[in-house]
Amino acid sequence: MKPAPKPRPDVRSDCSAFSLVEVTLAMGIAAVALVSILGLLPQAMKYGRDGADQTAIGAVLEDAHDRLKGSECQPGELAEGPFFYDEQGKFLAEAESKEDSRFFRVEISLEKPVAGAGTEFPEQMLVASLRLFWPVDQAGLPFDAREPRTTVTYPVTSLTGLGWEEIDPHYRPKVEY
Repeated sequence: MKPAPKPRPDVRSDCSAFSLVEVTLAMGIAAVALVSILGLLPQAMKYGRDGADQTAIGAVLEDAHDRLKGSECQPGELAEGPFFYDEQGKFLAEAESKEDSRFFRVEISLEKPVAGAGTEFPEQMLVASLRLFWPVDQAGLPFDAREPRTTVTYPVTSLTGLGWEEIDPHYRPKVEY
C-alpha cells in the first residue's frame, strides 16, 4: 500500500504580496524621481548663493554710500578707498582685513556730470560712481579685473552755496545728499 500523501499547507487565494515585476517597476520610478531631484540641486544651490550675494551687495552698497558722506567733494577717486567687505557684507577695516576674508571690493569716484542736450547742473554737483567687484583674490584685486560686476551712480552735492571759500579760505566742501 502506498503511503498517504502529506497534506499541503493551506494556500489562501486572498493573500496579497508584491510580485517581482511590481517591485522592479516601483524601484525604477523611485530612481527616476531621485535622479531628477539630484539634477536640480546644483541649480538650487546657485540660486541660493545668488540670493545671499544680493543681500550682501545691498549691505555693501549701503555702507559704501554712508562712507562717502563727509568725504571731500572734489572730482577724483576717494582717498580712503578701495573698501573691502567679507562675504556677508561686513566692512573690513584695514587692520582686520585679512587676505582670506576679503570678498567684495568697492571703488568710489566723484566726477563732473556730463551735460546732455539742454541740461545744466549746479556747479557743486558731482556724480558718485560706486564700482563693486567680487570675488577678489588674496591681494584684494578682482579675479576679473576688466569690468566691475555692479556699478551704481547717483548725483551728490555739498549743499553749500557759492562763496564759502571767501568766508573761510580753508573750507573744503564735504559730500552731502
